[in-house]
Amino acid sequence: MILDDQLLTSYIDQFNRADEETVYQQIPNAQAAAWLARQAPLFECPDPAIQQTYYFRWWVYRKHIKQTDARRRDRDGVSPSRPMGGKTQLHQLRRRPSSV
Repeated sequence: MILDDQLLTSYIDQFNRADEETVYQQIPNAQAAAWLARQAPLFECPDPAIQQTYYFRWWVYRKHIKQTDARRRDRDGVSPSRPMGGKTQLHQLRRRPSSV
């Protein structure tokens, strides 16, 4: 089975449109689709909520990557007063209640 990257592109476009990008790291929204096409394994499943969550997590992950003087590294957050993802938060996705 060959997976189509159109699904990835449609999700990235959706997330970019919903995001108010106020902090720019190494991979801004404008470059998200190209970066994710190279880095994120394509994924399809019958549950669209799981699929959307999978691509959202990859989309948000690249917002945590910052170029430092020595090397590229992941960050826990950009600013203590502003969470990563701007207006595009996971709570906007259908989340299943925790069993804990």
